[in-house]
Amino acid sequence: MPPAPEPKPNIDGFRYDYADAVPPTFWQQTTDTLRRVASHKLLLLTEGSRSANYPSGFDYNFGFSFYDARKTVDRSGTPATNLDALNTSE
Repeated sequence: MPPAPEPKPNIDGFRYDYADAVPPTFWQQTTDTLRRVASHKLLLLTEGSRSANYPSGFDYNFGFSFYDARKTVDRSGTPATNLDALNTSE
């Protein structure tokens, strides 16, 4: 009989659009509630740029500034190293 397959972790992800328009206190309550679901590991992404999203429980901000700067680098042919400082700040 073949060995049983390894169990796969229960990982889910949520993306919140335009999270910067919602108060951080709301997100803190929301993310705390979601993370109480013990059967799943969660990855929480916000489409936003404020640093308050991290202490509110988000794992990642979608970097709009970085995205726009990357488009500029791609279109103009400037070195990608021009993004280093922006990557650090994002």
